[in-house]
Amino acid sequence: SAAVLHMPRALWVSANHGAGRETFVRLAARFLRACGAISREEVVWVEGPELAAASDPAELLAARLAGAGRGALAVRDADALADAREALRAIASTLGGADGGGGGATLAVILGTPSGLARLARMEPLLEARFPTRVHLPDFSSQELVQFIEQAAMDLPSGALQFEEGLAPRLAEHINETYGGGAQGKELGERGNLGLARRLLQRAVQNRITRLFNSIQEGEGSGEGAETTSSDRLTVADFEVGAPLGEGTEQKAAIDEEVGNLIGMGKAKEWFQQVRQKVAFVEQTGTRSDLRVCLNIIITGNPGTGKTTFARILAKFFYTYGVLSKDSFVEKNGLELKAEYMGGTAPRVKAAVQEAMGGCLFLDEAYALMDSSAGVGGGGDAFSQEALRTLLTEVENHRTNLMVVLAGYKDKMGRLMRAEEGLARRFPSRLHLDDYSPSELASICEMAASTRHQRDFEPGLREKLSHHIENFYWRDIAQQNAGLAVNLTERALDRQIVRIVSKYPQAFAVPLHSRNESGAAPGAPMQLIRQKSNVSIQ
Repeated sequence: SAAVLHMPRALWVSANHGAGRETFVRLAARFLRACGAISREEVVWVEGPELAAASDPAELLAARLAGAGRGALAVRDADALADAREALRAIASTLGGADGGGGGATLAVILGTPSGLARLARMEPLLEARFPTRVHLPDFSSQELVQFIEQAAMDLPSGALQFEEGLAPRLAEHINETYGGGAQGKELGERGNLGLARRLLQRAVQNRITRLFNSIQEGEGSGEGAETTSSDRLTVADFEVGAPLGEGTEQKAAIDEEVGNLIGMGKAKEWFQQVRQKVAFVEQTGTRSDLRVCLNIIITGNPGTGKTTFARILAKFFYTYGVLSKDSFVEKNGLELKAEYMGGTAPRVKAAVQEAMGGCLFLDEAYALMDSSAGVGGGGDAFSQEALRTLLTEVENHRTNLMVVLAGYKDKMGRLMRAEEGLARRFPSRLHLDDYSPSELASICEMAASTRHQRDFEPGLREKLSHHIENFYWRDIAQQNAGLAVNLTERALDRQIVRIVSKYPQAFAVPLHSRNESGAAPGAPMQLIRQKSNVSIQ
């Protein structure tokens, strides 16, 4: 019985999402209950975000601990407590007697990701002493995920589905190459482990339904044997093994046209062409892991050179060609991420990263993260250091599952890179957008007139406007670029309206009459009406 009394009852469980953390806790509670270490096998859960937001974390924990009785109490998603020091102290003090000789009889568990729990330990060292028993659950391998998918397919409520012959090894290879970052599948944890497996199975089942429906529509598989063999099996095609990367041909043609319609941006168009070539190579060789590389990029340029426009199209392009898994573009400004108090910046940065996960996080004027009083490139205050440190950590943790774009002016961005050496290493790609030429600005004017105001240029106007910009506005180009073109277009629109109204004054005359003059009852409220002109513009 002495051995039973000293069995661990305070567990520190680290694992990536989908690795079976909650299942492990439930099994541990059942095991300890069978051994007599605890009296109940039920688990009372405390959500990390709920505890972080509580006005009195100690009171909340005490209430849940009383509810757990002599069973199990588990804090789930403990990563959310990274900036909640009061909640961490409450855990250390309230649950501190659960293990050891304090006589605690409740199983206390903290669950989080390895990086998240490591940060908690640094913030509250007492936690290491209170939770001495550490358990790490490894990520699933691709072969294990395939076993899970195959078993889950057999247990579908709609009816058991089997794998076609030879599917399992090909699916494991496909999962490693497409989602795992290579043959070793090192990045499967970032993709959700069993969560990824469930998504793949759900998509395969949907593809199977579509396949069978199309087969019926085309009149195929009418034989009894063919129908049986095709309907109760999942195929390579259902799991999209070997399928072309990205979206369909029409979507790729549409984004290619959008890129081709960009005015200027010669360097940017070369960038897009390199991506096309890389995707074509991967499709031919089957080494999809070649696309699982760091996509982070720094875009510089003067005002109005199209930094945001380019980033939006780049994210959409990468998604369409299968480089990014999610069609999302999250735009933030450096100042938005800096909080007014210590500890408040990190959650903002993490929330932005999570919102953009799988897609693109666009951070405009990234140098605003530095302390403005210290100047760009200065040491910065504690708030600035917190913002940059958190950004660097998040970018490193998700270097192949997220594209982060830093945009700004070339000189300020250069000083920021020199001030924080870690940024240069985590953002290996650079692209500078040059100023527009007068000819390109004239083309932007023509496009703005057509798309925004439904006006067409008269023949020869674009060439004349190009010379006009070169002669009279060349000093403004560096400070305005496309903004100059938009302003010129709007001013021209105003002058056109004035010219037309002056030429056809009767067509736009709107004299006002009082209804009282037309026989309304005396004392009735006066109403103003418009008189339509009988002159129109052809």
